[in-house]
Amino acid sequence: MIEAVDSTYSAATDDKVKENRKTTYGSFCVAIDKSSPVVTETCVKTEDTQYVKAAEVDFGGTISDDWKIAELNVFVEYTKADSSDETSAEKIEELKVSYTSFTNNEWTHILNLAGDDYKDGLYKVTFTATDAAGKTSSVVRTVYKDTQSPVFGNSPIIDTNDSGYKADAVKPYIMTPSVNGWYNTNSLTIRGGISDGASGVKKVEYTLDNTSENPVWTELSGTSSFGGTIAGIQHGGTIKLRATDNAGNAVNYDALSGIQIDTGVPSAVITKIDGSEEGIGNKLSNGKTDILLEGEVEDSLSGIASIKISINGKNFADSDFTVDVESFADKDTTVKTWSVVIPKEKLSKAKSGTVWAQVTDIAGNVSEVNLFSLQVDTAAPSVAFNGDILNATVNKKITVAGTANDDQKLASVKLEYKFGSNDTDWKEVASDGTDSGNKVSGTYNWSITELDTEKAFGETIYDCDSEKDGIQVVLRVTATDEAGNDSVSAKTTITVDQNADRPVITFTNLNPLNGMSESNYLFFNNTKMLGNITDDDGVAGLVFKVIVKELSANEEPVAPAVSEWE
Repeated sequence: MIEAVDSTYSAATDDKVKENRKTTYGSFCVAIDKSSPVVTETCVKTEDTQYVKAAEVDFGGTISDDWKIAELNVFVEYTKADSSDETSAEKIEELKVSYTSFTNNEWTHILNLAGDDYKDGLYKVTFTATDAAGKTSSVVRTVYKDTQSPVFGNSPIIDTNDSGYKADAVKPYIMTPSVNGWYNTNSLTIRGGISDGASGVKKVEYTLDNTSENPVWTELSGTSSFGGTIAGIQHGGTIKLRATDNAGNAVNYDALSGIQIDTGVPSAVITKIDGSEEGIGNKLSNGKTDILLEGEVEDSLSGIASIKISINGKNFADSDFTVDVESFADKDTTVKTWSVVIPKEKLSKAKSGTVWAQVTDIAGNVSEVNLFSLQVDTAAPSVAFNGDILNATVNKKITVAGTANDDQKLASVKLEYKFGSNDTDWKEVASDGTDSGNKVSGTYNWSITELDTEKAFGETIYDCDSEKDGIQVVLRVTATDEAGNDSVSAKTTITVDQNADRPVITFTNLNPLNGMSESNYLFFNNTKMLGNITDDDGVAGLVFKVIVKELSANEEPVAPAVSEWE
């Protein structure tokens, strides 16, 4: 039983009064609350810091107690950011809120950090539930307000071993090696750094679309130190970067622009060999003369850096068989003309095969071009007279013939003559001694026919006596193959004697004549003389002359003098 006592009881002085003020109540129960209320936050759901740049943050959850909830208090504590002004205590106080009514034991709260009054920094929000007995429980959430965008690095130091290297300070750069400022691939690897002193870098992205309002962005690997390989870059294109921090602040980087890309290989063609446009697919050389090559080379973007010509396959590093084209001349914006001499010293050591050009453009693209086929022939042909002309005595019209051969192909055969021993006065033989006369025809089996021995050797020759010096005709024949190799036959000396081949006259009814002499006479009593006349050149006519001399009985016969026959 509990006795209730009036509060004025102690002030009463009269015992009777005190007695009258006493009241006795009946028995009743007293409830004792030993459990704390339960509060949850299920909107953010995590104790991880929430990063915002200037927005409202929604919170919510449930609140319950096994007896009675009195209130939910929202208390905010603030820690300023290093690089920011400080939110005033008054503004922090304004963020404190108490809730006393709840629907279905659920609660919601909006933390509004928008506006300049709320500075960057950490806002610790404590949600405290208090029941009717005064017991409490709390849930804590943290919100970081960050209005500062990340900052791309600006340091040129990219070597990690350098004492000044700092990963997040590296200025974005293309890591793929360039050649003379050009890239010969459409896939480039980039690296860079980015710093964010507040919420931290969340992601770095790139796009190659610089025209659309809403381009597609692709995330790179890494955050404060990022990188990746980007495919599909076109010549003159830009790699646009975007970095976003955990609060949603974003910054773009457009400095990787005007990228020079050339992935096409250059080309080269031959236009002339030794000044000729004919037969430029093949060249025959004897290694004794230089070869002049002329051609064109084309590259549509970066331009031509070098051309190497190899006459020994694709072994462009072998200086014994390689020549460099030293200069080019513009034909138009993309085509240049070039020329180079292949020295005979290199040709003489070469073998037959393909002549290749190695063309390199300024971007480092290399093409190997089959220019033409080179056939090296250093072997001389063979040539000789037929045996019937060797050291022969000739007259009238004759045929001079012989044979020649070559392991590749013969080009020409030339017959020459001279008089005397001077070996520099050779002249080509023409059938009639004139420039328009017939020369040697054929190569492997060569000949000159209808050669007039009276006119062919540059002067009229009627009678040559081989016993007299300086009047024989010396002949030689020269064979030249397609490569320019030549060979000279052994010389042969012929004697031109128009009297060496007289007609043959025979008598058929005066026999025998072989016993006749100045002292042994032929006696006959016939009135007719019969006989034959033969000559390999034919008989033009016959003059028959008889000299009659009468002799006395004691007179010795004397043969007619030559003058008597004329």
